[in-house]
Order: sequence, then C-alpha cells, then structure tokens
Amino acid sequence: MWTPVVINDTNYLLKCVKESNITIYITDFLDMWSEELTPIQLVERFQNRNPLFDITRLTSDELIEQVTSLINDCKSVLYTLSKQSSGITLALKSAEEFPLKFEFCLIQTDNSTFFYQFTLPAVQTVQYLEMRQKKLLELLEKKDKEIKEHILENGELTRQVVVTKEFDRESFMHDFPQDLLVNVFGKSKIFHDRFSEKFGVYKYSASAEEWAKKKLKPYINTL
Repeated sequence: MWTPVVINDTNYLLKCVKESNITIYITDFLDMWSEELTPIQLVERFQNRNPLFDITRLTSDELIEQVTSLINDCKSVLYTLSKQSSGITLALKSAEEFPLKFEFCLIQTDNSTFFYQFTLPAVQTVQYLEMRQKKLLELLEKKDKEIKEHILENGELTRQVVVTKEFDRESFMHDFPQDLLVNVFGKSKIFHDRFSEKFGVYKYSASAEEWAKKKLKPYINTL
C-alpha cells in the first residue's frame, strides 16, 4: 500500500514491497525511483545507521519490520530527501527519544516500472470503484422498488423524516466534473475486456442480493 508524504514541500507516495528481497518505491507522480535490498543488506545498513542499537535482540524479520514501519508511519517519521545526478537519497528518522534511522539510495526507474507500479494500479482502482458503484446503484434501485411495493400494500409512509426522493441514476451518472476519469473505463466493453485480459482486473462476483448481505468475494484475474 502506498503511503502519502510531503518532503521539501513536494507530494510523494512511498511503497515498500516485501518478497524475497525488499524493494522501496517513491514517486512524485511524474517520476519514480526505487531500491532493492536483500535482507542481509538491509540488516547491515540498519546496523550502520544505528550503531548503538543491539540488533542481536531482534530477528532479521523483526529488523525488516522496524524499517518498513519507518516507511509507513508518515505521521511520526521525519523524511529527508536529496537529489543527485545518479538518483535520490531518502533518509528516515523516527520521532522517538532514541530515534531509529535508515537511508535508501534510489535510482530512477524506467517507464515500464512506473506503469506496473503506479499507472496500472491507478486504472484498476478506478475500474474497481466503478464496479462497486454499479452494485450500489443496483441496490438503491432495488430499495426504491421495495419502497413502492410497501406503499402499495400498506399506504404512504407516516414518518416523513424517512421519506426520500426516488433515485435517479441518469442524473447521478452525469453529475461530476468532466475532466475526471469517472465512468470512463466501463463505457466500452471491448476496451474493458481487452484491458482486463491483458493486465487483470479487480472485480466483484457478487450479485446485488449478495452485496446487500455483505457476502462479497473479490478476486483478481491476472493473465
């Protein structure tokens, strides 16, 4: 998950990916930089930046968790960033009485990394939210039908405080700033299917009834 931070009055997003190695990404939305470290490299650098810290008290995994917590704790960590011709240096310092420190030396990534780490998840997020919106709209329309049936069988609602206007999907779908990427990716089924086939898509396999019961099962198809 990305962590939003402001460094030198510039907005950045930070992300740490833990697999066999640990990779950190940082982007200012225009460019991206990254560094990949093995667990051994990370532990050695942690010891170099914190010479008074007794690393024998913690396992390698616990030390890695200390570093990732520095990355993700945007409210109580001081971030310092400096740029060089070869890349950027990102220093982190906790706000404790005896602060922990760490430093990443990141190089600029290529366009493909920027796409797969940021652009693609951003598009998939919009698609995912569009699908959730569709389910919610179906649920609202179903509720309107239930209210109409209730009125036909039992008469008008007596509590005016609970009376609402009938949901108008058409006006709702067009009430947004036109320069936003709202209701874009679902316009073309061909586009949606081709994009999903190539890159994968998060979606719900639940019906409106299952949505109402909160029996949702998200899944991702990655081809």
